[in-house]
Amino acid sequence: MKILKCLITNTECEEFIKQNLLEESILFLSELENGQILYYLKNSCNISLDNIFQEISLPIDVNVRKQILVYSPVVKHLQLQMVSLIRSLYSESDELKFSRLLNASTYTDYVVSEKEKIEIKNYLEHVKKCSKWYKEQLVSYKILQDANESLDFNIDNLRYEIIKYIDSTVDSIYSQAVGNRTEEYKAAEAEAIAFKDSNYTSTASRLISDYAEIKGWSDQQACDDILYQANAWRAAIAEIRKARLSLKEATRAATDEQQLNTVKQQAIDVFTVIKQQLGIS
Repeated sequence: MKILKCLITNTECEEFIKQNLLEESILFLSELENGQILYYLKNSCNISLDNIFQEISLPIDVNVRKQILVYSPVVKHLQLQMVSLIRSLYSESDELKFSRLLNASTYTDYVVSEKEKIEIKNYLEHVKKCSKWYKEQLVSYKILQDANESLDFNIDNLRYEIIKYIDSTVDSIYSQAVGNRTEEYKAAEAEAIAFKDSNYTSTASRLISDYAEIKGWSDQQACDDILYQANAWRAAIAEIRKARLSLKEATRAATDEQQLNTVKQQAIDVFTVIKQQLGIS
């Protein structure tokens, strides 16, 4: 197949990105000392090249770089080698078996046997070892800067993971703070309101009097504390909701990896403070 060679400079060319870089049209690339990148493209690219060698302008940012690197033949070759290493001990049917066991134990009532747990553990350790080798090879070929860097960066996947983190953290906060006791707290608050409305002269319900007895308080003190806690929790709910909505909106508005990571750190910081205020881990 005839190969077309293009020198990509660091200026903008959005049409080239749309027509080529997001398709499987790149066969190889090498980065030059001046920050430019050299791409070899299949002749099926949706771009008119009058000459075999032609300059095409393109901004080289982290997202573009990683999308192109995925299609490097070096990467493809290393991926095949990694699969071969995994297959040296485990077949495709083995992988399917372990995947089904993991899904069954996670989403159904199926109980994994001790033997199956050992098999899964050994399989995962082998895959981890092969993946480590793959990352080390990517670093040795200078495709990645270090083994902690991800080659398959996808901004939409990162955005989804952050939104999932925000929602799951909020769910965890509610679960730890209230659990399944929502109806109990609502009933206690309603009865405390009624007792207070009677100017503390009616007979306090057990939800109030039992609390008072346990605390060594009067019924009025117990009533006031129940209402105080209810109002405090309602204020906390408002803050949690505001944080959840604003952080998710910031996640959707972020346009690159750095902005998304900043939002995630903000989410971690905000939820850490909220947990400390509520006295939960």
